[in-house]
Amino acid sequence: MLLNTPCFGAEDGKVNLKHRRYLRALGAATLTAALALAAVPVAGAAGLEAMRDEAQAVADEVTGLEHSLADLEAERIRLDASVERTGRRLAVLESTRHDAQVAFDAASERYARRAVEAYKDGANERLALLLSAKSVSEMLTLAEATAAGADQDARALRRWQRARSSISSAEDAAEERKAQLLEAQSRVEEVTAEIGATLAGRRAALVELTDRIDDLEALARREAAQREAEVRRAEAAQTPEESAATPSGPGLQEVVPRGLDESGFIGTGVTFEGVASWYGPGFEGQTTASGDIFHADGLTAASLDLPLGTWLRVTRGDRSVTVLVNDRGPYIEDRILDLSQGAAEVLGFTGLAWISAEIVLPPE
Repeated sequence: MLLNTPCFGAEDGKVNLKHRRYLRALGAATLTAALALAAVPVAGAAGLEAMRDEAQAVADEVTGLEHSLADLEAERIRLDASVERTGRRLAVLESTRHDAQVAFDAASERYARRAVEAYKDGANERLALLLSAKSVSEMLTLAEATAAGADQDARALRRWQRARSSISSAEDAAEERKAQLLEAQSRVEEVTAEIGATLAGRRAALVELTDRIDDLEALARREAAQREAEVRRAEAAQTPEESAATPSGPGLQEVVPRGLDESGFIGTGVTFEGVASWYGPGFEGQTTASGDIFHADGLTAASLDLPLGTWLRVTRGDRSVTVLVNDRGPYIEDRILDLSQGAAEVLGFTGLAWISAEIVLPPE
């Protein structure tokens, strides 16, 4: 089942909300489907085929919505991880900013203390210190030392001031990133809830459609069986001469067994091919059009055109099975046979299959 599923991306915390437009369109489709479902009469082959098409479309929508929810769950996990990483980075920056603030405060205190001391001592104190030197070389050394100490304090103060400013900027950027991620998380959760509600509605619609199809198919088979019974009653009322001129099926009362010996059947060269379906447990024990009792594991078939009692060798790929036509169907356009579940299992399919069939004659 194919659906152009909308995609989500959350680069830089931005979520692509194509899902919203998808949901609006799907909501309109849901309303249309609900109205159509309520208006469907008990119809024949055309009505059943239309309902099958509608059920397939709803199943495709369910698949697409499930894929969207899977995408959203992956996006939610990615966003959770991003929020966690951003939170850890903020904690590291907070610790680093605290350390930088402590260093800045210490540098400020040293700088201020030195400035106060220089103010209290005044120029005379510094001059006296220089004059106390015993040589010019010692005087120069003392002058450089006092100047270097002041310059070192000033440089330290500027360095920690820049570090504090840089860390604060990084913190602001991380906080903004975290806010974006949290907003994206909120949008993902919102769209997930919307798609989840729509998915529940489509699943319910699919169940209702499937039940309606099953009911209509069972009704069509019962009506066909009733028509066949009326034909048999009319044939029974004919004169012996008329009855002999009208071929009929053998009227077997038991299904053809699984262990049927196919070796004695004779091919006629009359062949045809097309799409076959199957039916099974839901019709177990019901009376077929020929009067046989249907068993799902038997080797029988339903046909709208072939006479009841016709034997067919049905082939799919390298598998073949011989079946008895003892029922009427299928009531879906473009299908040529409705095989029993047992025959479908021998041929190896569970839905629809392209088969070829040859009319064969049973051994005498």
